[in-house]
Amino acid sequence: MPNDFDAREYLQRAMQYETTHRIVVRLDARVAQSVREWDSNWLEITEDGDDGSIVVRFGTANLDWAVGWVLGYGGAAKALEPPELVDRVRTAAENVLQRYNGNDANRPDVNRQVPDKQAPEVHSPTAETASPAS
Repeated sequence: MPNDFDAREYLQRAMQYETTHRIVVRLDARVAQSVREWDSNWLEITEDGDDGSIVVRFGTANLDWAVGWVLGYGGAAKALEPPELVDRVRTAAENVLQRYNGNDANRPDVNRQVPDKQAPEVHSPTAETASPAS
């Protein structure tokens, strides 16, 4: 270990990460209340629909985690932004449908090994994430 090693400085640097993805998701009325109660401490509700739906925004450094979060709400959630999230959620949902329809034997994208999941890295909304997309 170098003589000038500072454990506190090292840990402070290691524990920092940047929000690299701005996530926007619409959630149906059937899950909106539970999201308000359980998740409002780390995401921002930016729209309330007349139908009881909500639009939420949050930042994350881990897009795979965001895919899982959206899929966890099933048909009650729709990823809106960023486009990479929308594509990944769509692909994952199609893969699940293929698996349940029994059409997955020759689909390498369905049978590929899923990478190890990392702990979720979620950030509270900032003024940047809270502003509507232009």
